[in-house]
Amino acid sequence: MARLLVAAMLLCLSTVDSFVARGHGTPLPVRRDSAASSQLATRKTRHGDAQMFGPGGGSFLNLGTPEMIVIGAAAWALLGPKELYRLAQEAGKFLGEWQSLGLQAKNTFTEALESELRADEEAQRKEEAAAAPVSDFSQVPTMEELEQQRRLDELRRQVR
Repeated sequence: MARLLVAAMLLCLSTVDSFVARGHGTPLPVRRDSAASSQLATRKTRHGDAQMFGPGGGSFLNLGTPEMIVIGAAAWALLGPKELYRLAQEAGKFLGEWQSLGLQAKNTFTEALESELRADEEAQRKEEAAAAPVSDFSQVPTMEELEQQRRLDELRRQVR
């Protein structure tokens, strides 16, 4: 049973076409369809695919659907359904914790940037207000008010 499982895994994981296309980034030489032409044409490779860890077929960790099915079947056979379920629960909890930690770090970073931006805007407003010319003269005291203030100051000095 174990030999059959290993053989199935190897068959799914290392097909000739996927090995050549994934393992080596150079295109394979292919003959053109026309029988009259003896020139070799090169098969185009896709360069726009998203890749995770090196050249490959563009899937996560270069694992496709057949490979994931074989890995799942091997885990089911080796661990059993109860242990596999327990491990999946633990992995879910772990990923949930990491997701919440990432969200918390993002929120903290965003709040820090926003508070710093608000502080900079407030400082800029204060600088602009200090540099702006006075246009409201309603707060400036009149000559009569200045004279009254001077008399009060003199009376206070005399009392002391």
